[in-house]
Amino acid sequence: MSWNVALDKIMEIKKAYFDRFGDDGLYSYGNCRTYLDHWVERLDIKEYKDILFDLHRVQCEDLILLHYRLPHSIDGADYYKAYDGLFAECRSVVIDIRKGELALTPFKKFMNLNERSDTSEERIRELLRSAKVVEFSDKLDGSMQSARFYDGKLVMSGSRAVDRNASFRLENGYRYVETHDNYMSMIRDNPDLTFIFEYIFDDDVHVVNYSSKEKGLYLIGIRNSIDGREYHYYEVLKFADEYGVMTTVLSNIDLDSAMDILDKADGLEKEGFVVNIDGFRIKMKSRDYVMLNTAIWSLGEDDHVLFNAVRFDMLDDVLPKINEPLRSKIASKADKIIEYARVKEAKVMKYMSMLNKSGLSEKKDVMVWINDNVPHDVSTYVRALYLGKDVDYLKGVKVEDILSNTCTDDAFM
Repeated sequence: MSWNVALDKIMEIKKAYFDRFGDDGLYSYGNCRTYLDHWVERLDIKEYKDILFDLHRVQCEDLILLHYRLPHSIDGADYYKAYDGLFAECRSVVIDIRKGELALTPFKKFMNLNERSDTSEERIRELLRSAKVVEFSDKLDGSMQSARFYDGKLVMSGSRAVDRNASFRLENGYRYVETHDNYMSMIRDNPDLTFIFEYIFDDDVHVVNYSSKEKGLYLIGIRNSIDGREYHYYEVLKFADEYGVMTTVLSNIDLDSAMDILDKADGLEKEGFVVNIDGFRIKMKSRDYVMLNTAIWSLGEDDHVLFNAVRFDMLDDVLPKINEPLRSKIASKADKIIEYARVKEAKVMKYMSMLNKSGLSEKKDVMVWINDNVPHDVSTYVRALYLGKDVDYLKGVKVEDILSNTCTDDAFM
């Protein structure tokens, strides 16, 4: 057993495969997107299939990236607590699936203030009263990238990409590190550590306006890939100062001051804070920033906007700021949209399983099989998955059909 539940679960599945099939096809994709998919497909064990169903996964050579997908209740339990907290650790964790090692270990998932019972303001104030380390770090408005000197080379990932050739943002991140000796030295000098950056560039604009001088990779975290320890921000700033890399800013404030600042902050200038309380992290967003997001998505007024918020995974930043009973109403609609996507994917995966068992290897034969055997409403998805492309199960769907239960998808009905 390791300190990381994601690594342990993948190695459990690998062992189960080896115990049943030996090394036959152990490091083969078959007709699947990853070795892991191939193992789970042949094992046909419900728990493993359910876990895979809830993970975005991509593989490059022997490295597989795992990222949680649309959160939902699992047998009545909290999504991020299911399977011993597996999905909380799958925030773009990267595993060397052949060696059975952790290659990149970014932050585990942490929540917004008041998003859940364990991040309620009441509980946070209780934690603060006895905390030894309390840090308020500026939350930057970009995308996360991770980097480590692993197996004798620079390895990086984005939130959902581990192949630099498959993501222009990840390619830009690689080039930035490779052309800045201080970044490369920091990473090479500390091969046990995963360095976590915020990617702030013109090709990834969110809400906050950054000047041209502010663009680059900001060091926002460090995690030891050997033992899992997440460094405090004061330690992160020491690394940034030693190597001269851009980093976040710490503010000497308390919770009340932070809330007051965020009530008054311009959302175009400040997203919020990340609060570290003895290693327990929460996010706090400025009122104006959330209002800008809310204005963009208009969640309570337009089901089409809510649909897009779910589709593009932006709901969790806004929902905690919405008061009851509207919050519950929105969450209920979001659950229906998520369930539709999950059932649609289950139908697609059924035909992917049939395709994998067909034994076909030639592309032409596979395409003929899909045309002859797969219903029209899911054939596009099956074809895309076979070709190694990501699919969007909500694209082209009418939200009113989902919410009114008149959707024609027989799997959903």
